[in-house]
This record gives sequence, C-alpha cells and structure tokens, in this order.
Amino acid sequence: MTTQKVLFFDIDGTLTDMMGQIPASTLRALSLCKRAGHRILLCSGRPKSEIHANVLAPGFDGMVASAGAYVELDGRVLHQHCMDVAELSGLLDFFHQNGILYMLQAKEYIETDPQVSEKLIRVLEEQLGLSKERIERIFGKMTLNAKCALDPRIEKLVYYESPYRVRDLAARISPYFQVTGFSYGGEDETKGEITIAGETKASGMQVILDALHLTREETIAFGDGPNDIEMMRYAGISVAMGNGREMIKEMAHLVTGAVNEDGIYRACETLGLF
Repeated sequence: MTTQKVLFFDIDGTLTDMMGQIPASTLRALSLCKRAGHRILLCSGRPKSEIHANVLAPGFDGMVASAGAYVELDGRVLHQHCMDVAELSGLLDFFHQNGILYMLQAKEYIETDPQVSEKLIRVLEEQLGLSKERIERIFGKMTLNAKCALDPRIEKLVYYESPYRVRDLAARISPYFQVTGFSYGGEDETKGEITIAGETKASGMQVILDALHLTREETIAFGDGPNDIEMMRYAGISVAMGNGREMIKEMAHLVTGAVNEDGIYRACETLGLF
C-alpha cells in the first residue's frame, strides 16, 4: 500500500490502554506511518480539552474531536458546532428530574453543576474503579458552574446513572440530540455520550477529506467501541482492536491484536503502511 492514506485513530482502547498510556509499539507504528507519507489524525469522542499531552506527543496532523463537533487540521480549525443553549437547558432539566449525572465538554474545558459533581466523582471511582488521579488524568479538572446549562460553548456531553437504556433515553429527549453507548468502562447501558444529531466521527472525517481533496477510499480507521461505528462504516478500511466490542469486530475489514499486544503496529504492518 504505497499511496498516501489518511489514518484516523480512536483514543481510549485503541491508541491508549486503560492507564491512558500509548504502547511503545504504537508510537513506533505512528512514526513509521508518518515517515511513509501518510497523514495521522485523532478521531475521538473526547473534546480537545480532554486530549492530554502524552496522546498529542506523536505529532498528529489534526483531530476530529467531540465525536465530530470539532475538527482541526494542521493547526487550523475547520469546523466547530456547539449545542443550542435552549436545547441544552431542556436536556439538563430532564437530567436533574431523573437523577442523571453529567459532564459537559467544550474545546477549552469540561464542567458540571456543583450539585452533580460530588456524586459524579464517587460514581467514577466506584463504577469504573478509577483513582482520583486517574479520573483527573482522563477528565481533567472539572469547572463547577451553576449556570452550565446556559453555556454556549458546549460541543458534547457524557452522562452516568441513567434509569433508561441508551435507546430508551434517545426516545425521551429532543431529536436535536443523538445518544451513543459509552465506549469506556464496559457495556453498561446506564451511561453514554450525547452529541448534536448529525455530528459524528464520520462527518468530521469528511471535513478533513474535503480540506485534503481526498476521498474516503484513502482512509483507514482504527477503533474499538460504539462511538466508532460511523467512523468504521465510513472508512475505506476499518480496523478493530482485539480488545474491542464484538459489534466492532464483526463490521471491521481487519481485526488486530489488543492495545497492549502490538495491535496498532501489527495492523499497520499487515496493511503495508510502512
């Protein structure tokens, strides 16, 4: 495979392991792909504010962040779509009425209501088994804002402790939003991600390709979880991690090893990227 490809990488469970670290073999693969002339980009549900320095260290050419709501290439912002304040306010009213915990995600920061924060941290520690240090590494330092429902810069949010399964929750909130199962932390239907309907990793990929004057046939996507479905369907070649969900493996063109089993390196080598 000698022609230039555009490689899109999910972060959690794909580039990084459960400790948030990128394996040495993955770093080697990224370096070799860049040297071979391929473009490497992040394609994540995380907002830019939650993409930490160790993830950015390999020198990515850009990112699709907030599950498509934010797109950047070569340091230039190509697309940013923030939630309508009236829609967000109505959604958070529904969350408070039903005891659903949430965290709002913007390009520069993440935030939640002070009344939510204490229980949210406890849930992250108890349900996901994360230390306070690990929570801070994953989610950053949350800003507490009693008026966060009126924030015009929110691109996406994550929720926890929902009494409704993902599909049922989607049916109960405004069609302005779309709901996706949470990739991180197993197949628990009480938590997930909410984005603006129509904003997906695939739509973000298209923004990148339009800027590069390339087609989807030149793309390869690497993923492991529910919020990678659109990305995997859209890509010319899709690669599922060995630690990924079965639904992702079944739809992928190639199933590789797990994150810590040289999965990224083995896939890139198999695909002739270097």
